[in-house]
Amino acid sequence: SHAGMLLALQDALDPPTLVVLRCRETALMDWQAELAGNYDPRRLVLSIPTDAAGLGGLLARCLPRGEACAYICHGARCSLPVTSLASLVRALETSSAGTEPA
Repeated sequence: SHAGMLLALQDALDPPTLVVLRCRETALMDWQAELAGNYDPRRLVLSIPTDAAGLGGLLARCLPRGEACAYICHGARCSLPVTSLASLVRALETSSAGTEPA
């Protein structure tokens, strides 16, 4: 139980990176595959098709843009939409290096 409490404290002090993908079905698999190839244990990826409805909270603010986009979230704060896969990979590399993307 102590280990669980320490993990909860770590998540509270340094929340994991949440990547919200909003893509059409045709692009979703490509974006998921690219992120799976760049594994980071402190990153959660939510893949949500553009036609998904009824999203609440933080996810309701992550609106689809074009064919595909992603939002990089730290805690309750999310980036502007990232609309290219190459830009997303660069932003995540910058984020995992300890600096936030611009």
